[in-house]
Amino acid sequence: MALSIENSQKKRYFIKSRTTKKGNTTYYLTTKEDESCLDEIPEGYEVFEKYDSGSLFIRKKIESLFTQVEIDKLRKHLDKNKSIYDYRINVHGKNIAIYTAESFRFEERMRIKVFEDGSERDFEVERYCYRGSVDDWITIGSESDIDKIGTEYLIHLGKESYYELNRII
Repeated sequence: MALSIENSQKKRYFIKSRTTKKGNTTYYLTTKEDESCLDEIPEGYEVFEKYDSGSLFIRKKIESLFTQVEIDKLRKHLDKNKSIYDYRINVHGKNIAIYTAESFRFEERMRIKVFEDGSERDFEVERYCYRGSVDDWITIGSESDIDKIGTEYLIHLGKESYYELNRII
């Protein structure tokens, strides 16, 4: 029986594979079920939902550089923020993307990147800049303490003060 995966909008997807011109196998998702659909997610792959569009993708797994303790601390700070009523996070490799619910859909609002240099760990925080001359992600801070990210940056999600978080030089 084909594996069915449902996105947050209740749309069902199925996994298929095909062979490339070079003879490699590639995987993709489709909404049409037939006998060629796979019955499990291939080993080493994961299904990812782009929360702002509801689109599902299949991608190779990349081990997260964030510890579960760090992820839990970020969630704790997000749970305490009463200005947002719902959020999603996507952890992938050295990146965390934070989506907040805005006008009946999720918007990517903040990114956190981890950098390791031996035993040192630093986190860089980015937000999207909506100024017409920029319209891109800007770095707004760098911290070595994950709790400081919660108290200095995540508290601004869902508030007007979010737009005042400026680029660091």
